[in-house]
Amino acid sequence: MSVSDPLLKELKGYAQQLLEVQGPITDSDEYVSKFCECLEKIFQQGLSCINYSSMSFRPSGIWDWLELMADNRMGDSYSYQMAVNNVKECAKIKKNIGRARLLIRTCLVKKCLHVPVHNYLMFTDWKHVFSSQSILGDDILCQILYSVLLWVGRLNFELDLNNSRFLDVTWDLPVTKKLELVP
Repeated sequence: MSVSDPLLKELKGYAQQLLEVQGPITDSDEYVSKFCECLEKIFQQGLSCINYSSMSFRPSGIWDWLELMADNRMGDSYSYQMAVNNVKECAKIKKNIGRARLLIRTCLVKKCLHVPVHNYLMFTDWKHVFSSQSILGDDILCQILYSVLLWVGRLNFELDLNNSRFLDVTWDLPVTKKLELVP
């Protein structure tokens, strides 16, 4: 595999667009959902199928892998562990893909999106999870992805994490109205 990948290049472009936003980044910014969609594709690319045996576990989807990377034995990633726990407790989300999407959005707000990639890089026990033809399966491309996510972690995201029912189906935020009822 070469030192570049189209998805990684696309992700860097969206990150650059987000960097140019003045003030906090909200759901109204068009590049938020594009960045998240691209990251979801990168995490899905080359992910192994599920394999339950007494010796190994391979996640079946993005959520399984992201949840696995929240293992508290992997270092001091408290904010990431709390983000995973918050997503687990969210009753609005019914599917694992929705959980993964909510976790990505939560990690953007909490500035800990780099943690699962960092844990994956640091602990070689899980290198079998991604094929060598994927970004996360290639050490150099994974390092580049990690640096992009660190860069994005410096940005100020103010995303609506309460409005999450739509994440089981799409990244696009539906039109909502907030009402304040006063007696």
